[in-house]
Amino acid sequence: MPSSDCFICESAAEYHKKAKAHLSSHALADFRKSPRLHRDKQLGLIPDEDRPAFVVGRAAHTLILEGPETFEKAYAVGGPVNPKTGNPYGANTKAFAEWAAAQGKPVLTEAKFDLVAHLAAGVRGHEAATELLDGVIAEGVVRTDYCGVPPQARAQQVTSFSVQPCRS
Repeated sequence: MPSSDCFICESAAEYHKKAKAHLSSHALADFRKSPRLHRDKQLGLIPDEDRPAFVVGRAAHTLILEGPETFEKAYAVGGPVNPKTGNPYGANTKAFAEWAAAQGKPVLTEAKFDLVAHLAAGVRGHEAATELLDGVIAEGVVRTDYCGVPPQARAQQVTSFSVQPCRS
């Protein structure tokens, strides 16, 4: 297991900003599908798309690995309530879209948050998973040079006894 001094602490946003200059597992998967696909994405000819499922996955990842406090800073949950009915506006309504835009961070509907919360509870309710996640630094970044190619990866840092700090 690598020591913590090989990991760099940085946000997911910072890591993804550097994706164009570094090779990642996703880029390798694109290359395996088609070298042309990989190159077109690298050149920005095919834009990255952020699907709704990705938001749910990132939210679950944040809640499970980084905890509720980090989750609450990173995500908004809920939506506006229709004063006439007392019920929340639907996620496809103009009122919801305006509310979501005003939040300044990704938004999960109550239903999507329930899914994320159930995923987190499932992980925390599993004895082996709980043991593995105790003493985890959510993720650290590794960058190196391999035969002139600059790969990067985000990896969980598991230690046997205690949480180890990332290097800055």
